[in-house]
Amino acid sequence: MDLVRRAAAALVLLVSALSPAAGGDFVRIACVPEARYFSVEHRYLESEDDLDEPSPTERKAQAEAWRRAGFHELAGLDFECRLPESTYRVTTRNPQSRPGAAACNLAVTLKWHDEVWLDRVHLGPACGGDRYLESFEIWDSRRAERQPGSMTLCMLAPGDVQGGRLCEEFVPHPTQSHVQVVTQTDLEEYLAARAGSATASGGWQRDARNLNKFLFVRFPCGFQGLQLPGDAVIHVLINGRTRKLPFGIAPADSRAYVGDVYVNLPGKRVALVMVGNSGPTVWNFHWTRGTEIVAVAAMASSTLHFAGLPEGVPVFSGHFGGGTACKYFSASPGFPEREKREVAAFVERMYQRPADATAHFQFRAHASAGELLPPAQYVQSAEVTVESFATAASELIGPKGLEKLEAEGAIRKATSQDAEAWLAAWKAAHPGRRFAAPDKELLNHVNLWMAYVVQKPFRYPTGLFGGDQAAFFVPKGAARPTGELGHSVIYDLNGGVCFATRQSRCEPFN
Repeated sequence: MDLVRRAAAALVLLVSALSPAAGGDFVRIACVPEARYFSVEHRYLESEDDLDEPSPTERKAQAEAWRRAGFHELAGLDFECRLPESTYRVTTRNPQSRPGAAACNLAVTLKWHDEVWLDRVHLGPACGGDRYLESFEIWDSRRAERQPGSMTLCMLAPGDVQGGRLCEEFVPHPTQSHVQVVTQTDLEEYLAARAGSATASGGWQRDARNLNKFLFVRFPCGFQGLQLPGDAVIHVLINGRTRKLPFGIAPADSRAYVGDVYVNLPGKRVALVMVGNSGPTVWNFHWTRGTEIVAVAAMASSTLHFAGLPEGVPVFSGHFGGGTACKYFSASPGFPEREKREVAAFVERMYQRPADATAHFQFRAHASAGELLPPAQYVQSAEVTVESFATAASELIGPKGLEKLEAEGAIRKATSQDAEAWLAAWKAAHPGRRFAAPDKELLNHVNLWMAYVVQKPFRYPTGLFGGDQAAFFVPKGAARPTGELGHSVIYDLNGGVCFATRQSRCEPFN
């Protein structure tokens, strides 16, 4: 903190020494790697009218001096701040102006590695006098699994909130698989909701206690305008057999599953409720002739999709790729009373009446309504297939992404010799550390499971969490990969460093 204060004081002294004729609109940036600190703000500085107009040479020299002090011109800014474990990039586009006023509608984009957090949000006044972002501040964490350790957004909403200014903590990663992205529309809607001047269609009110809640719960928990036929029967199918897909369906997940669902109720109109399976899942529906599926609602903690149904069948998921709609619940094999009440409440909310039947399946049995027949006796629609939900970047996720990098020569499998070389570099960098254990025993703490040596620059595959975590050895003179490390560990021969978001993975070397 003292380092940041000293840097700020130096900036003030330098600015006061410059000619005020160089005033105007700026993007002020502080990037202090030693303190893991990064901040960006809009600043308007008044210039004095009684000074002579500077010459082009003087103006150029002043602009360079302001830039060295952290004050950058608005248009075309492309600034990269490299902190020890993070790279942030800020770009600006399309500043406009109003006669006799400061610049307006400066669109700023913030990326953490290649992941967008702020998407063309107005930094500084909006031309129409709308709400805008005044500044953002980031303190990177040494131990957080998802950077940053702390991020603060300061927003201005003239007339909406007391004083017109609101600063609050913002968490870009509320979960491992979810990323909050703030757009200008999000910012305006949030501040309008805080002021009580915005209500979603249908009377549904989004939670505006803070920006994270507002972004994460984006949808009402229920079908919009569903008229369930009076003779429809409601069947709740809990858990059931799934199999792993050879591709991903959500960008941040390394695994995805498909679960086949069989409905055999001839002469019936059937509304289904699917509960269970924690991973990203495609529910793949089959039915017998004479059976009509009229609606499907599903609950899970990850992205859900629906295949095999004819287009036009209403579907509802409690979790979406861009947010969530309902408080998550699950059903365990014992299905205790508390879980039964949660499922019953969900059914009532979806269809406005209780279920007609509930079936709980083991994970090796297919979810089904009615007698389970051989698969050949069922039909399904080819309008929406399981394969249609494959993400374009599936080959860049988890182990598949590592295989692709290895095939491209960006990494190679690590050996015991690589572990020995890193241990030697670590010992050279820590001459004061003494262990009673011999090197052979210390090497047992160096992870060689899914371990690779960096050969070329690359970006980490997404989804390196849990059982898909890896280890990367960085040779001397090479740079660490970019992107998100996940639960993986870095053995860097440049200085003998061990780094992991879970520092316990570096024991006893940290």
